[in-house]
Amino acid sequence: MRRQFYGLVSFCLIVTLIGCGDKAKVEPIDTGAGSAALQDLNSDSASKGDSASDSASNSKGDSSKDPHKGHSHAKQMEGRKTFDGNWLLAFPQLVPPQQEGQEFQAGERAVLLFNISGSDSDSPTISVISGRQGLEQIKFQDLQINDGVIQFRTENSQGVKVFDYSGKLVSGLVLGSTLFADGSLAVSRLQPTDEKTFARIPAMIPLPEAQVFVQLGTSPVPDEDTRAFVEMIPVSPLGRMAYLRLVNMTAGKKASAEELEKVINEFTEVMTDWGDRVVMYSEFESFSAATMAGYDVNWCLAKADELEEKLKASEDLKFFVGQLDGLRTQIKYRQTTELLGSKEESDRVKGRQLAEEFLQKSPFEPILSSLLADDARLHGSKDEAMERYAALVALPMQERMLQQVWSSEPVQRILPTERLATLWKEKHGSTDGLDEYLAAAYQKGLQSFIDPPVESSPEDASEHVVLVELFTGSRCAPCVAADVGLEGIEKTYSKSQVITLRYHVHGPGHDPLTNDDCEARFHNYYKAPGTPSMYVDGATLNGTAGVMPNAPQTYRGLRNVIDEFRGTTSTEQPTDAAAEKPESTPDAKKPEPEDSAKEPATDDKAANPEAKVAEKTKPKLTIDLKVSRQQDAIQVSATVNGLTSETPDVRLMLALVESGIKYESFNGIRHHDMVVRQLIGGDRGTSAKDGVLAYQGTVKVDELRDRLHAYLTEFEENQGVQFTSMPLDLTNLSVVAFVQEVETRKVLQSTMAPVTGAAGN
Repeated sequence: MRRQFYGLVSFCLIVTLIGCGDKAKVEPIDTGAGSAALQDLNSDSASKGDSASDSASNSKGDSSKDPHKGHSHAKQMEGRKTFDGNWLLAFPQLVPPQQEGQEFQAGERAVLLFNISGSDSDSPTISVISGRQGLEQIKFQDLQINDGVIQFRTENSQGVKVFDYSGKLVSGLVLGSTLFADGSLAVSRLQPTDEKTFARIPAMIPLPEAQVFVQLGTSPVPDEDTRAFVEMIPVSPLGRMAYLRLVNMTAGKKASAEELEKVINEFTEVMTDWGDRVVMYSEFESFSAATMAGYDVNWCLAKADELEEKLKASEDLKFFVGQLDGLRTQIKYRQTTELLGSKEESDRVKGRQLAEEFLQKSPFEPILSSLLADDARLHGSKDEAMERYAALVALPMQERMLQQVWSSEPVQRILPTERLATLWKEKHGSTDGLDEYLAAAYQKGLQSFIDPPVESSPEDASEHVVLVELFTGSRCAPCVAADVGLEGIEKTYSKSQVITLRYHVHGPGHDPLTNDDCEARFHNYYKAPGTPSMYVDGATLNGTAGVMPNAPQTYRGLRNVIDEFRGTTSTEQPTDAAAEKPESTPDAKKPEPEDSAKEPATDDKAANPEAKVAEKTKPKLTIDLKVSRQQDAIQVSATVNGLTSETPDVRLMLALVESGIKYESFNGIRHHDMVVRQLIGGDRGTSAKDGVLAYQGTVKVDELRDRLHAYLTEFEENQGVQFTSMPLDLTNLSVVAFVQEVETRKVLQSTMAPVTGAAGN
């Protein structure tokens, strides 16, 4: 095997030295690069030094022995002893096989072509020849060349820093790193070239040693062969990846700390020629690899503290302190789970303490909650165990998330539902009262993060009432945070302050609370991108997607926006608020919601730039809404007051809503309020006639029930699905009226009235 390996290395060197000539054409590979170079390079781990894709190694040798001379991209790899000439700034890129039969490919993505002259003089010059990914108009600043080391900084046309580069001339190439404006780092090389345009330079310049690198992954002596690879092809950027893989393998087999540190020290030593910041970055990446391999928590925590001091002392690498904090959190989490699973009581006590600290920050973390419940059942209080199991069962998606985590385990785990039922029967003799216990557990979980109710006042009647509309789906996992957060809003504000509407749509999957009016408003009016989609007074609110652990942030962000619209401030300042647009679940043909749930980004501001908040003024429009019921018929009368010739084109919208619907949906939502059952007067609303905007009509409840049933039945037949139930009681009804501008979608005023009278409620 060793002979075969050295044979492969020798063959690779021969190919590299003599080249393949102009006949060896390399087809460009689409890397998915966008037009903004900085954005693309900063976000693309394949070109930035991610342990799975960014590679580099140390260079030992001199410029007289050029291992890349005659490389196969139009004779661009002639080695140089000075910096004079044309150069390419190139970033490593790995392209794993996308399908069976494809080969692993490795190369470098060249993004900038530039010229250096007078490098041996006191005033060297540098200038752009051509660029890719938005770097065409880049400007060079602060060029310095000393003792074979080059440094320069780049700016965009507005004078804003793009990146700086630092590298060393080794074997005719420049080995170094690119530090971007956001603080992130990419190991990169400068390649000499005679080309004057990008016309003959492929999207990815291939690395002929890629196949040798692949062989290292199956070597029986990976440590020896990795050292040989780096020694024999010292300037290859794949040497870095080879050592990172060796670190991961060493940590994964739970080698001694001495053995692991020996590999890391070798790695950082061979990175010397790439520069000090690459050496430090390699140490950080080695720590990351060991952490992800599940290496000893005590070693990882001690290494994290050591690295933190080094990173904070570095002017260039402070960016990675934040990433280090995230890794430290992962290590402590793993430590907590290990302690809770220990047979030693002292370990479990420490584990419980750490778990409680985690749950203080993230109260709906199902794994730790399950471990604490198991610990209480086995070693503590069965009442505490029931309480923790009940929270996992009652709160949306908690138990389903556990199922996903446990699905890969060899032994099937007993779910909290079964654990709770067993303990409940042991204590009470039957399951009587268990449903009420679960309902109380849900309310307790909800109350744990919402604010006290905002006091109502007589002035509310003359103020603008904020309308919040949510498009959701009962099979939509990312809708949980929006649904639960909105329920928190309903408990915080009275209906004279904030009115909510839930439109259920078939996305993803079928939903028995959907109707054609909801679908029409979703697709035709708002043209919503997917579920969840939320609108405050018609303005898009971003960042509402997520599962139960995200519900507190969604609630906080939503409350912050509502208070801005109301012209008030929260009694408690928001700590986290959704800001960026979530990845929405497309309408109905995507995978199950477990695959599409995304945690929302958080920030201090929750409003979309579209959501402009006007100064607090008395509403120009008011709505006189009267609703009554006689047996099966609901009479609705609504008149809008305050219309003038300056009022834009508006519509009066009327929604018949139902609350208190008990239906355990696929995503775990058990209780549904303010669900839109019909848009009275149609999904386009009522327009003004002769300066009067009003509606008067009747809704027959039995006819509506029949219509909804027919709609759902037809949907089942057409889509080949079957609803487990069709909640069509149509009790506890209300009517919501609101006035909305057609063009801007701005909601000018809202009001609500319960359906009262015979057979009402």
